Amino acid sequence: MIRLENVTKQFAGGSNAVLNLSLEILDGQTCVLIGPSGCGKTTTLRMINRLIDPDSGRIEVEGVDTSTVDPAALRLKMGYVIQSTGLFPHMTVGANVGTVPRLWKWDSKRIARRVDELLELVGLGPDEYRDRYPHQLSGGQRQRVGFARALAADPPILLMDEPFGAVDRITRERLQQEFVGIQRSMRKTVVFVTHDIEEAVLVGDRICVLKMQAQIAQYDTPERILAKPESEYVVEFLGRRRVAWLEALRRSSAEGGDQVAAGV
Repeated sequence: MIRLENVTKQFAGGSNAVLNLSLEILDGQTCVLIGPSGCGKTTTLRMINRLIDPDSGRIEVEGVDTSTVDPAALRLKMGYVIQSTGLFPHMTVGANVGTVPRLWKWDSKRIARRVDELLELVGLGPDEYRDRYPHQLSGGQRQRVGFARALAADPPILLMDEPFGAVDRITRERLQQEFVGIQRSMRKTVVFVTHDIEEAVLVGDRICVLKMQAQIAQYDTPERILAKPESEYVVEFLGRRRVAWLEALRRSSAEGGDQVAAGV
């Protein structure tokens, strides 16, 4: 679904944010980009939808070189969720969720049905929340609305930049579990940026552990990264709870439940 080939992006001062990154993200999987602050995670994410253009290299989405696609048209085909939600404060919840379908010129009845369907999906009853404004919502509720808006036109790809980082821990865990449940049913191709290894293990089908300049330290399934770190860098990055996470992951897989038990 998404392929990056020798992608490089330099900052104005000449240092590299991303250096010769090659990465393939499979259709229907959640790929988590994780690494230290400033390692190029968000820069990589933004190059996929051309909020930033690479200086060199090639990015393909569904086999098409994104440099040949109009950026606005490309972004309309990708849901984008950020930490601060980016909701329009002067628009109701319903209007926010319906933003992209309106740009696609859906008819009003179809938009209304889609808005209500998505609000139900993210646990916000349409009759109660459709006509509220963002300032009338909690942080967790605003994140749900942002997620619903990203799904509105049913895009095949979701880009998520620390989407749950701005809420308290209890709300974050609830949102993570809801995301996992929704993704299991919808199977979008998701690129998910986080700095939290516990979150990466919970939501990811594959985790890409990055060093500075987006150099790949290890790219594999959560279980294999936890069980067989490929370098001392990965061991140190995972930290002392690696064994506990691995045991929880294996236990929950055996039980057919979530990837990681809540609270681990």
